[in-house]
Amino acid sequence: MPRSRLLIHVFALSLAVLFGPTTRAMSVVPPTADQLVAAADTIVRGVVTEVRTEEFDSPQGRGIRTLVTLKVERALKGTPGDTITLSLLGGKFGRRTLRIVGMPEFHVGARQLVFISGNGTSVCPLVSGGHGRYHVQQDAATGRTYVARDNGLPLESADEISVPLDAATAALSRLKSPARALALDEFESKITALRDQLPQATPQLHQP
Repeated sequence: MPRSRLLIHVFALSLAVLFGPTTRAMSVVPPTADQLVAAADTIVRGVVTEVRTEEFDSPQGRGIRTLVTLKVERALKGTPGDTITLSLLGGKFGRRTLRIVGMPEFHVGARQLVFISGNGTSVCPLVSGGHGRYHVQQDAATGRTYVARDNGLPLESADEISVPLDAATAALSRLKSPARALALDEFESKITALRDQLPQATPQLHQP
């Protein structure tokens, strides 16, 4: 594990041993579409089947993590098997809470497309936090399946991947429309095309 990532990991775990609510922020650099695909060791589309929290032992004491299991519908990169379980630092366990600002939250039944790197060793296994998770949604008016960003806004172009998630204002959200969003098959075709262009060895984007 790179020293910078290890230091962040150790700091976060030290917070987790405190009783009562604890909050810290996660800092990420928005990637471009090709960086996102290159940095992921696994890319899957799936349905969340379970979300649970647990305590775990660390050199700094007892930590808290959230385990998210997805039933894999399609693997676009890597060989994850029928299910995959993501380990995210933080959550609520008993009377203890560790909240990571910016950490994506998952809900059972949601269809997601996730870009994964360093699962089990990083604070967040999603490449660049929320930039590594996309919602698969259906337009109620047309029945069309489309892709939305972590902030819920329809993704109209792969170029928008590099736009900071907190840049979404109320005015911008009114301009976004599911009718103009990338269809699921369009987005997945873009991902696989970028995957197929990758060289043998790809640089890893820093994980939070």
